[in-house]
Amino acid sequence: MTARATLPSCLTPEAGPADGHCWPTSEQTLLLRAALSEDSLAREAWDLWQRTADLDRIDHGSYRLLPLLYHRWVVRAGQASGQDPLLRRLKGVYLKTWYWNHVRFHRARRPLEALAAAGIPTVLLKGMALALTAYEGPGLRPMEDIDILVRERDLGRAIGVFRELGWSAPFPRLHRIAWLRDHAVDVRDTDGFAIDLHWRLIGGGPATDVSRAVWKRLEPLVFEGVPTHTLGATDQFFHVCVHGLKWSRIPPWRWAADTLVLLRHSGARMDWSLLRELAARHHFVIVLREALKYLRGVREAAVPSDVLETFERMPAGRIDRMRYLARVNPPRDYAIHPVWGSLPEMLRQYGRETREWPALERWTGFPVYWQVSWGADDLWELPLIIASRVYWRFRRILRRALPRITGRSSAAQKRACSDKMGPSGQEGGG
Repeated sequence: MTARATLPSCLTPEAGPADGHCWPTSEQTLLLRAALSEDSLAREAWDLWQRTADLDRIDHGSYRLLPLLYHRWVVRAGQASGQDPLLRRLKGVYLKTWYWNHVRFHRARRPLEALAAAGIPTVLLKGMALALTAYEGPGLRPMEDIDILVRERDLGRAIGVFRELGWSAPFPRLHRIAWLRDHAVDVRDTDGFAIDLHWRLIGGGPATDVSRAVWKRLEPLVFEGVPTHTLGATDQFFHVCVHGLKWSRIPPWRWAADTLVLLRHSGARMDWSLLRELAARHHFVIVLREALKYLRGVREAAVPSDVLETFERMPAGRIDRMRYLARVNPPRDYAIHPVWGSLPEMLRQYGRETREWPALERWTGFPVYWQVSWGADDLWELPLIIASRVYWRFRRILRRALPRITGRSSAAQKRACSDKMGPSGQEGGG
C-alpha cells in the first residue's frame, strides 16, 4: 500500500501560502509527485496538475520545479509538446534555466581556477553541485547564485583571491569570533554576479564540527578542467535537509525535490548509519525524522521503511526539540526562553565552539560574538539593542497577559451587576 505524503503539524489547514510555513502545501506536493513519483502516482498527479495549474499565478517555489516537470513528461516520457500551450511554456522555463545556469557556471570557472592555483581546496555546494552530479542535466535545477565552501583557515586567502580578480567582498570583520556566528559571505563581480563563499556548512549550532568532518568524506569533481569537490552523498543529504527545511513566507521547499533527486541518483551510496550519527551528534533527530517521513510519503521507494523506523525510535532531547521548533515556527514567535530569548542558547553555543580557547580570550570574546550575532556594527550599540529587545519582549508578554486579566475583570463586573439586579433585570429594592 502506498504511503501518503502527510503535511506535518506545522502546516495547519488554516496556514495558507500567504501565512508562511515550513513544508510544501498539498498543491506543491502534487507537483512533486508529478515530477518525481513512480509511474502510476506520477501520471495521476500529472493529469490532475495539468487540469488545475495556472502558470500566471504559480508561486516562486513551484516555478522552480517546472524544468524538472518538463523533463519528466516531455523528454523522458516522450509526451509531444506540439501546440499544447502549457507544455510549450514549460519548455520555455527549462530553456531559460539551462541558459542562465550555463552563464553562472561560466562566471564561476575563473574564481575556482584562481582558488585552485592558490592551493585552496574548494567544495561546490547546493544548486551547482546537485545540477552537475545528481540531476540529469544542468537545466533542471534553477539557482540564484553559486555556493563554494573553503576551509576556515583559508578564508582570508580566498577573499584575497576574489579581490585580486576584481570582486567585491563586503566583509568588514575578518575576525575568528565573527566567523563563529556567520557561515558565508556574499562576494560579487563588477556585473553583480554573486557567489556565496562558505567556510561552514550551516550557520550557528554545530556548524564547525560538521564542516570539519565533511572534508574527510569529499568526492572529487573536475569542473571544466578545474579540480574541485562535492560533498559525499550522505553529507549532501544532511546539508540539504538541515539548510532547507525551515519556516519561510515563501517556503524553500526545493529541499524536497533536491533530496528526492539525490536519493534516486545516489540512494545506493547513502550511509544511513552515518546519517543517524550526524542527526544524533548535532541534535537534528526530529528535523531529519520529519523530513524522511515527508519524503517517503511523496515517493515511498525513496526512504527504506527500516530507516524510518530506526529514526522513529531514536531519542530526541531538549536541543533537538528546540532546533525543530526554531525551523517550523516564524522567527518572531519563537523564543527559546520567554524572557531571555536566544541568549541562553547563544551562551551555550559560544561555550561549545570556544572550549579549546584560552580562558581570557573566551571571556573577552563573547561581547564581540554577541555583537556579530545581533548585527551591531559597534560594541557600543549593544546596550541600545538590548534595551530595545527587552522593551519589545516585555511589551509582547504584557499584551498576551492583558486579555486574560481584563477577561477576569469583566466576569467579576458581570457577577457584581447580576447580584445588584433583580430577577426581572430591575435593581433590587431595600
